[in-house]
Amino acid sequence: MEGKIVNRLIIASIGVVAIVIAAAGCGGGGDEATAQVSEAQFTKQVKATCAKSQKEIELVVTGQTPSGTDPFERLASLLKQEAEQLDELTGPKQAEARIEPLIDNVLLVSGIIEQKGKNAFSDPRIAAYQSEADELHLTDC
Repeated sequence: MEGKIVNRLIIASIGVVAIVIAAAGCGGGGDEATAQVSEAQFTKQVKATCAKSQKEIELVVTGQTPSGTDPFERLASLLKQEAEQLDELTGPKQAEARIEPLIDNVLLVSGIIEQKGKNAFSDPRIAAYQSEADELHLTDC
């Protein structure tokens, strides 16, 4: 008798696990597909992120930083933040793939500015990064 009870418990447990797995499998796919933004929405988010960063960068460039703050360190920090924020955005794989090199270059430029300070602007990689942003129609990046 005890063996029959154990067998029934095992069969019931297997049934519960099967129902849980089936329920988890049914709910996931559709929401993810509809939650993904369109390429236009993604581009708009990228541009908004760059524009926000650009406003803060302009304050540094025009000398409107708190006293005692190294403007080149602040500029490097802002560029790094911009790259991180851009990297967090999600969109269509093709659109993400197009801005990945830009994100890498923003981080590169951040490092160059952090290392070279005011001498960084003679580095050709900065001009290349700006050209890349222009080609992507991201003039604020």
